[in-house]
Amino acid sequence: MSLPDDMLLLATRRFDRDEEGGAVHAEDLAQALGLRADPNAAYRGVTYAGIARFVSTLMDADDHVEFARRLVFMVLSGNGDAHAKNWGIFYPDGIHARLSPAYDLVFTRSYVRGSELALKMGRAADRSWGSVTRASLLSALAGTGVGAAVLQDTLGTMVETATARLGDALARVEAPPDSSTLQALRTHLEVMRVALGT
Repeated sequence: MSLPDDMLLLATRRFDRDEEGGAVHAEDLAQALGLRADPNAAYRGVTYAGIARFVSTLMDADDHVEFARRLVFMVLSGNGDAHAKNWGIFYPDGIHARLSPAYDLVFTRSYVRGSELALKMGRAADRSWGSVTRASLLSALAGTGVGAAVLQDTLGTMVETATARLGDALARVEAPPDSSTLQALRTHLEVMRVALGT
Protein backbone atom coordinates (compact mmCIF):
# COMPACT_ATOMS: atom_id res chain seq x y z
CA MET A 1 0.00 0.00 0.00
CA SER A 2 1.33 3.41 -0.96
CA LEU A 3 0.63 6.56 1.06
CA PRO A 4 1.15 10.20 0.15
CA ASP A 5 4.45 11.61 1.44
CA ASP A 6 2.71 14.27 3.53
CA MET A 7 0.32 11.87 5.29
CA LEU A 8 0.88 11.27 8.99
CA LEU A 9 -0.26 8.04 10.61
CA LEU A 10 -0.45 6.97 14.21
CA ALA A 11 0.03 3.32 15.05
CA THR A 12 -0.38 1.96 18.55
CA ARG A 13 -0.20 -1.46 20.13
CA ARG A 14 -3.56 -2.81 21.27
CA PHE A 15 -3.79 -3.04 25.04
CA ASP A 16 -6.43 -5.77 24.78
CA ARG A 17 -4.01 -8.29 23.26
CA ASP A 18 -1.27 -10.24 25.02
CA GLU A 19 2.24 -10.89 23.71
CA GLU A 20 1.00 -13.86 21.67
CA GLY A 21 -1.89 -11.91 20.18
CA GLY A 22 -4.53 -13.49 22.40
CA ALA A 23 -7.49 -11.49 23.66
CA VAL A 24 -7.28 -9.69 27.02
CA HIS A 25 -10.69 -8.99 28.50
CA ALA A 26 -11.55 -5.27 28.43
CA GLU A 27 -14.72 -3.31 29.03
CA ASP A 28 -15.82 0.25 29.47
CA LEU A 29 -17.21 1.43 32.79
CA ALA A 30 -20.77 1.52 31.49
CA GLN A 31 -20.47 -2.23 30.92
CA ALA A 32 -18.62 -2.86 34.17
CA LEU A 33 -21.26 -0.93 36.14
CA GLY A 34 -24.09 -2.83 34.44
CA LEU A 35 -25.61 0.21 32.79
CA ARG A 36 -28.19 -0.50 30.14
CA ALA A 37 -27.35 -0.45 26.44
CA ASP A 38 -29.17 2.89 26.17
CA PRO A 39 -26.43 5.33 25.07
CA ASN A 40 -27.70 8.00 27.48
CA ALA A 41 -27.26 5.64 30.45
CA ALA A 42 -23.52 6.40 30.35
CA TYR A 43 -24.40 9.98 31.38
CA ARG A 44 -27.03 9.21 34.04
CA GLY A 45 -26.68 7.82 37.52
CA VAL A 46 -22.89 7.97 37.49
CA THR A 47 -20.64 10.62 38.99
CA TYR A 48 -16.88 11.07 38.98
CA ALA A 49 -16.97 10.48 42.74
CA GLY A 50 -18.77 7.18 42.05
CA ILE A 51 -16.17 6.16 39.48
CA ALA A 52 -13.45 7.02 42.01
CA ARG A 53 -15.06 4.66 44.54
CA PHE A 54 -15.36 1.94 41.89
CA VAL A 55 -11.67 2.27 41.00
CA SER A 56 -10.76 2.23 44.69
CA THR A 57 -12.76 -0.95 45.28
CA LEU A 58 -11.56 -2.89 42.24
CA MET A 59 -8.02 -1.71 41.54
CA ASP A 60 -4.70 -1.15 43.26
CA ALA A 61 -3.11 2.06 44.54
CA ASP A 62 -1.34 2.90 41.27
CA ASP A 63 -4.69 3.06 39.49
CA HIS A 64 -6.21 5.18 42.26
CA VAL A 65 -3.56 7.85 41.66
CA GLU A 66 -3.79 7.43 37.88
CA PHE A 67 -7.55 8.01 38.01
CA ALA A 68 -6.90 11.23 39.95
CA ARG A 69 -4.35 12.36 37.34
CA ARG A 70 -6.74 11.64 34.48
CA LEU A 71 -9.65 13.43 36.10
CA VAL A 72 -7.51 16.54 36.62
CA PHE A 73 -6.37 16.35 32.99
CA MET A 74 -9.99 15.91 31.85
CA VAL A 75 -10.93 19.12 33.65
CA LEU A 76 -7.93 21.12 32.40
CA SER A 77 -8.32 19.97 28.81
CA GLY A 78 -12.03 20.81 28.64
CA ASN A 79 -13.12 17.24 27.97
CA GLY A 80 -16.89 17.25 28.45
CA ASP A 81 -17.16 13.79 26.90
CA ALA A 82 -15.61 11.75 29.74
CA HIS A 83 -18.76 9.71 30.39
CA ALA A 84 -18.83 6.12 31.65
CA LYS A 85 -18.13 4.61 28.22
CA ASN A 86 -14.98 6.70 27.87
CA TRP A 87 -13.32 5.20 30.94
CA GLY A 88 -12.12 1.65 30.43
CA ILE A 89 -10.72 -1.26 32.39
CA PHE A 90 -8.90 -4.40 31.37
CA TYR A 91 -7.54 -7.54 33.01
CA PRO A 92 -3.94 -8.04 31.82
CA ASP A 93 -3.45 -11.11 34.04
CA GLY A 94 -7.01 -12.35 33.52
CA ILE A 95 -7.90 -11.69 37.18
CA HIS A 96 -7.06 -8.20 38.41
CA ALA A 97 -8.69 -5.10 36.91
CA ARG A 98 -6.58 -2.15 35.82
CA LEU A 99 -7.46 1.16 34.20
CA SER A 100 -7.06 0.79 30.47
CA PRO A 101 -4.88 3.29 28.64
CA ALA A 102 -6.75 6.59 28.26
CA TYR A 103 -8.76 7.14 25.10
CA ASP A 104 -11.16 9.61 23.48
CA LEU A 105 -9.47 12.63 25.07
CA VAL A 106 -11.09 15.57 23.29
CA PHE A 107 -11.64 19.28 23.85
CA THR A 108 -15.41 19.66 23.71
CA ARG A 109 -15.83 23.16 25.13
CA SER A 110 -16.07 24.57 21.60
CA TYR A 111 -19.12 22.39 20.88
CA VAL A 112 -22.64 22.95 22.20
CA ARG A 113 -22.76 19.55 23.88
CA GLY A 114 -19.38 20.20 25.45
CA SER A 115 -20.60 23.21 27.38
CA GLU A 116 -20.87 21.07 30.50
CA LEU A 117 -19.19 18.10 32.13
CA ALA A 118 -20.34 14.67 30.98
CA LEU A 119 -20.97 13.68 34.63
CA LYS A 120 -21.35 15.45 37.95
CA MET A 121 -18.31 15.57 40.19
CA GLY A 122 -20.49 14.32 43.04
CA ARG A 123 -24.11 14.37 44.11
CA ALA A 124 -24.18 17.98 45.25
CA ALA A 125 -22.39 19.50 42.27
CA ASP A 126 -24.02 20.33 38.97
CA ARG A 127 -22.46 19.57 35.58
CA SER A 128 -21.43 23.10 34.65
CA TRP A 129 -17.75 23.90 34.18
CA GLY A 130 -18.32 26.76 36.61
CA SER A 131 -19.03 24.23 39.38
CA VAL A 132 -15.49 22.85 39.16
CA THR A 133 -13.30 24.08 41.99
CA ARG A 134 -10.32 22.70 43.82
CA ALA A 135 -12.67 21.63 46.64
CA SER A 136 -15.20 19.88 44.34
CA LEU A 137 -12.45 18.02 42.52
CA LEU A 138 -10.72 16.92 45.72
CA SER A 139 -14.07 15.87 47.15
CA ALA A 140 -14.77 13.68 44.11
CA LEU A 141 -11.29 12.17 44.33
CA ALA A 142 -11.58 11.41 48.05
CA GLY A 143 -13.34 8.17 47.08
CA THR A 144 -10.14 6.82 45.56
CA GLY A 145 -8.77 6.20 49.02
CA VAL A 146 -5.64 8.17 48.16
CA GLY A 147 -4.44 10.21 51.14
CA ALA A 148 -5.26 13.92 51.19
CA ALA A 149 -1.59 14.94 50.99
CA VAL A 150 -0.98 12.74 47.94
CA LEU A 151 -4.14 14.08 46.27
CA GLN A 152 -3.04 17.66 46.92
CA ASP A 153 0.40 16.91 45.48
CA THR A 154 -1.07 15.07 42.48
CA LEU A 155 -3.44 17.94 41.78
CA GLY A 156 -0.67 20.54 42.01
CA THR A 157 1.71 18.53 39.83
CA MET A 158 -0.94 17.79 37.21
CA VAL A 159 -2.10 21.41 37.01
CA GLU A 160 1.48 22.61 36.57
CA THR A 161 2.53 19.88 34.11
CA ALA A 162 -0.66 19.71 32.06
CA THR A 163 -0.93 23.50 31.83
CA ALA A 164 2.65 23.75 30.56
CA ARG A 165 2.34 20.88 28.09
CA LEU A 166 -1.05 21.92 26.75
CA GLY A 167 0.31 25.46 26.39
CA ASP A 168 3.35 24.15 24.48
CA ALA A 169 1.11 22.04 22.24
CA LEU A 170 -1.13 25.01 21.51
CA ALA A 171 1.90 27.08 20.51
CA ARG A 172 2.88 24.43 17.95
CA VAL A 173 -0.54 24.00 16.35
CA GLU A 174 -0.58 25.12 12.73
CA ALA A 175 -3.80 27.09 12.70
CA PRO A 176 -4.80 30.69 12.07
CA PRO A 177 -3.90 32.83 15.10
CA ASP A 178 -7.55 33.87 15.38
CA SER A 179 -8.81 30.28 15.54
CA SER A 180 -11.86 30.32 17.82
CA THR A 181 -11.21 26.74 18.97
CA LEU A 182 -7.64 27.51 20.01
CA GLN A 183 -8.75 30.67 21.78
CA ALA A 184 -11.48 28.73 23.58
CA LEU A 185 -8.97 26.12 24.76
CA ARG A 186 -6.50 28.77 25.95
CA THR A 187 -9.27 30.55 27.84
CA HIS A 188 -10.61 27.32 29.34
CA LEU A 189 -7.14 26.23 30.45
CA GLU A 190 -6.51 29.52 32.24
CA VAL A 191 -9.95 29.57 33.90
CA MET A 192 -9.54 26.00 35.15
CA ARG A 193 -5.98 26.65 36.33
CA VAL A 194 -7.31 29.49 38.49
CA ALA A 195 -10.36 27.47 39.64
CA LEU A 196 -8.11 24.66 40.83
CA GLY A 197 -6.22 27.14 42.94
CA THR A 198 -2.70 27.06 41.58
